[in-house]
Amino acid sequence: VANGALEAGEPGIEGVEVALGAGACPSTGLATTTTDAAGMYAFDGLEPGTYCVSADALNATNESILIPGSWTYPNQEGQATVTVGAGESALGVNFGWDFQFLPSP
Repeated sequence: VANGALEAGEPGIEGVEVALGAGACPSTGLATTTTDAAGMYAFDGLEPGTYCVSADALNATNESILIPGSWTYPNQEGQATVTVGAGESALGVNFGWDFQFLPSP
């Protein structure tokens, strides 16, 4: 339902490149990772602080997977500012994506 919450029976999206940046959004350049078969990802070993987690729908990796469609959660830019405490990972940041032609008739 493109609401940013992974609901029972809803598949994740595999192969999407997710970026991490230092500080509040917009920010990239610190690290990247790719979603697994279940659409999950994580950034481990982070120092406590504020980070930007984002997924650019138009980058070379993501465009063929996501387009046509648009981000619906947490915003239409596909980015979220998160605060990570000591010993935590930047995970659990779900994004809502609405494929333009789904559901299929």
